[in-house]
Amino acid sequence: MMRLPKDSFRWISSIDFDVDAYRIASGDRKNEEWFLFIVVKSRGLSGNEGFLRSVIGRFKAGRVVAVGGALKLGRESKPFKALFIDAKEQVAPAEFWAVEAGLKFRLETEEVLNPGLFLDQKKNRERLRALISQSPLLQEANEHKGFLNLFSYTGAFSIAALAAGARRSTSVDLSKRYLGWEKRNYNENKTTDFGEHRLINEDARDFLKKAQKRGDRYAWIVLDPPTFSRGKRVFKVRDDLIPLVESAYSCLTRGGAMLVSTNDSGWPTDLFNSEMKALARRLRVRLEGGEVSQPLEEDLSHAAGANSPGLKSVWLLA
Repeated sequence: MMRLPKDSFRWISSIDFDVDAYRIASGDRKNEEWFLFIVVKSRGLSGNEGFLRSVIGRFKAGRVVAVGGALKLGRESKPFKALFIDAKEQVAPAEFWAVEAGLKFRLETEEVLNPGLFLDQKKNRERLRALISQSPLLQEANEHKGFLNLFSYTGAFSIAALAAGARRSTSVDLSKRYLGWEKRNYNENKTTDFGEHRLINEDARDFLKKAQKRGDRYAWIVLDPPTFSRGKRVFKVRDDLIPLVESAYSCLTRGGAMLVSTNDSGWPTDLFNSEMKALARRLRVRLEGGEVSQPLEEDLSHAAGANSPGLKSVWLLA
């Protein structure tokens, strides 16, 4: 029998499609409402209403009010139109607010490759909150510059860090749009206990060079870059990640922790792990495996092995 989560979660992961289930924030705890986002890896399933409704029929945790999704096939990525389930409505709302671990995060439903919250990172956000809340660095009069979120996207890690007690948080991203989105997430969750929060519109590589020159130190760092991006300079994760980790580590406080992750489907998991182990030996730090959020339902007939596409992550503990 399927357990009934009350929190947003990765529901299905298979070779053909993945499904993230977002619990919509509302005051009605008796009638849970959900937004499903489906990433399909087969062109025939993209925007296929019959397929979408068959997926909805399997969902038992509450009422599905809308479904969105995107096709991701090799280097081809494109969103498809959201489907609103309630017959009284013609189109899906442009946004929802989802709940994860008592925090609220804004989602967009249309023309997006992700609605705004990566649920495969849920376990790593939980681990970050535990590391911060239990860290002796919080007891120091000055925790240096607190938490640093590189390639921050919509700021989910930053919000989690502040909720766990970090007194300072800095988010760095090249996209003004995503930084604006993050500001909305921050304002929605801010309490009197939340610490200082900075948003920096800059290339992470340039930011780290300046931080090194200033001698800045951060107690916790998250480094979760895209596979590829074009700014003033091209970023390719296979070429740029390890040098970037080394730069970020030079800004990590003794006793701190850094998450390194990638979703590059062309980087085999076992190769990524071996390269991170070699890096940890060079840096003389302890390595801890990243906690990937496991799907509630998995298509075992198509279950992929260690080299499957998907999130790869490790923690470097100074």
